[in-house]
Amino acid sequence: MSWKWFAIPLIIIALVFLYFTWEVDEKYALYIIPPVVGLAILFVLSPQIDWWVARRNPPELDPKIRQLLTQRSPYYNKLSAEQKKLLRDRIGLFSMSIDFKPQAMESVPNDVIAIIGFYGAQITLGLDQFLLPPFENVVLYPGAFPSPQFPKHWHASEVFEEDGVFLFSMDHLMKGFLNPLQYYPVGLHEMAQAFLLRYRDKDYPMVDASTWEDIRQISGIDRERLTKYIGLPEVAILPVCITYFFTLPERFKAVRPDLYDALSRIFLQDPASK
Repeated sequence: MSWKWFAIPLIIIALVFLYFTWEVDEKYALYIIPPVVGLAILFVLSPQIDWWVARRNPPELDPKIRQLLTQRSPYYNKLSAEQKKLLRDRIGLFSMSIDFKPQAMESVPNDVIAIIGFYGAQITLGLDQFLLPPFENVVLYPGAFPSPQFPKHWHASEVFEEDGVFLFSMDHLMKGFLNPLQYYPVGLHEMAQAFLLRYRDKDYPMVDASTWEDIRQISGIDRERLTKYIGLPEVAILPVCITYFFTLPERFKAVRPDLYDALSRIFLQDPASK
């Protein structure tokens, strides 16, 4: 249900009094004003109304998207039935909160929208507040791209806080979701960066350059290889830790149990034991 359903009674009332004004007496024209004003208010508040309705009746995911989660997401499959329902609801809501802006393509495929929603819902599943303001825009390119921030670097992903925007190569995004053991999941990486910017005051664990050796043991990927894959001059270590906390939780917990426990407390999740 959208705000347009609330507008229908007002439209009918306005048309009835318009008819009376035309056919019976011009004095009925005054009665047209209240429903017209109501329609104007509804139009102005339509995003908030649609969001209020959606929060109470989250949109159902397309069966093909549910099948994709079941087939490709170990994280999803470990969840309880209740948690799966919560995650699916939040995927729809998170996707609704984002303005998608395709570049060099006509539209954004539904599965790509759902995957971005999945990463946002995944990283905040343990929290009551599951959106990541000010990040409400996604710019999608078919492949690696330069940007105003990094005009000389063709890269796979980026966040730009000032404009509240995620930038993704759709090719890298999809590969990271479909095969995260072979391709680094840049979608989750950028959600981790957005989370760190959204929640600056949390008690994050201390990590440094030596932590890259732990990451190599967990993932089999070293700093140079990962930096080259993303395509930026530097890659911060903490978002990488968060990414592997969610995608390789058992290995992460075995190599760095202290860091795993610290991240579990922050995200209120224990993906290794779901």
